[in-house]
Amino acid sequence: MPASLTGKALALSIGSVLQKSSTFIVIILLVRLLDKEMYGTYQQVLYVAGIVYGLFASGLAASVYYFVPRLSDAQRGRFALQTVLIMATLGAAAAVAVFGFGAQIAQLIKNPALEPALGYYAAYIFFWIASDFFLPLLNASGRYVSSMLFAVTESITNAIFLVVPLFHGIDLPHAFLLLAGAAGLRYAIYLAVTVRLSGIRRVAGCLDTVGEQFRYSMPLTVSGWTDLIGGYLDKVVVSLVYSPAIVAIYAIGTIKIPLWEIVSKPINIVLRVKFAELISTGRAAEITPIWNEAVRKQSIVILPVVFLLGATADHLIPLLFTNAYAESISVFRISLLDKPLMIMSFSVLPLSMGRPDFLMKGSILFVIANIVFMTILAPTLGLYGLVSALVAAQYVHYAFYVYMIKRHLQIPPGALFPIPVLLRIVASNGVAAMAAYVLGLMLQSHVAAIAAGTVAYGLICYALLRAFGVLRPEDVRLVLRVISFGRFSGRPLAGRID
Repeated sequence: MPASLTGKALALSIGSVLQKSSTFIVIILLVRLLDKEMYGTYQQVLYVAGIVYGLFASGLAASVYYFVPRLSDAQRGRFALQTVLIMATLGAAAAVAVFGFGAQIAQLIKNPALEPALGYYAAYIFFWIASDFFLPLLNASGRYVSSMLFAVTESITNAIFLVVPLFHGIDLPHAFLLLAGAAGLRYAIYLAVTVRLSGIRRVAGCLDTVGEQFRYSMPLTVSGWTDLIGGYLDKVVVSLVYSPAIVAIYAIGTIKIPLWEIVSKPINIVLRVKFAELISTGRAAEITPIWNEAVRKQSIVILPVVFLLGATADHLIPLLFTNAYAESISVFRISLLDKPLMIMSFSVLPLSMGRPDFLMKGSILFVIANIVFMTILAPTLGLYGLVSALVAAQYVHYAFYVYMIKRHLQIPPGALFPIPVLLRIVASNGVAAMAAYVLGLMLQSHVAAIAAGTVAYGLICYALLRAFGVLRPEDVRLVLRVISFGRFSGRPLAGRID
């Protein structure tokens, strides 16, 4: 893979990490500015918004990546205007739905505070969906750094216009109104930039390819609906069954850790290009050693983070989110149990094979498995049953990919998993995690326990990984080069999974 492509992927990855970091900081601040009931209401607003977005807009923005590179300059302008009009229409429909059914949703969830919050947030939903075309348009035009800067700026401005009003005593619904105002100003800027970059001069003919765009987007939309059910099923259940305060506890316990954006996503971009080349040239046998090396690389980054978070959760959750969320610790630990699956980028192989239908089938199976496990576990285990069902369904999901890869690429499971290497990595992290956990039991201060646990964990894990021959000198050199942004300096890091 060319070094320039790797640099672009890294730029997007850095932007994504900065976005996730700002979101994480906002959560840390909100749990201090809002009581648990109101923070639970905030989470329910986000759940509703996420579901509405998935229903109305999923798939349309992704179509930009397909069409823009295939169109002439004149056609791109008309296509850009067409997409702007479609997304604005969908955004308006979504906003009207949220505003119109806010009272019914609040009544269904039995949370009266949700109605005014949804009423004001509906305006933000319009601008959110209406502007969803912009970053894909920049990426599809090769403006990756601009896309990253706009995305980071959007996250920071959202954080400011939400947190600052709350800090000054403004209630949550009116803070949402200010957030919508900022989103409106940003939307105007996006439109101006789009007109300038796309060379839009006239409206005539701007809807010539609308049918083709919808035909391309519909399979992605349907697949997105399936993912929507899988992603929000537990959240809907917990909102319907429990109070907003319990919703808040569950939301903190299942908080998303951006390991995918930091580690797996850039590697997946490299793997997808490489595997597609190998499969198309009849060299599928070469996939296995590259895959194994990718699994090793990801496991020596992802597994230490997962094990360390689990070992220090007793101090980490209260430190970040206050003692009011101590009940989230067990939920958080259970939610970590499926994170090791990130070391295996199974979705890359179906896409490289030209079989995206595998992903849709996998998503459907995940939803079915989640419903089955939830039905079995939730009635007796409550929140623990909901999160356990989610974890168990994820393992069923990945087992499906193993089966499909064996069937269609003739790669047996034993070849996909470098078992001896993985066992040594797990053993190293297990010993280090035990040491960090014991230190946590001995120290009362959250900061001291986390600091001591992290240092002990790092030293023990590093020593064991080197002793077992899993962590190699080139791995350390790679980390130092990435930290120093060597990939942007033109030095070759591509062509291998390093």
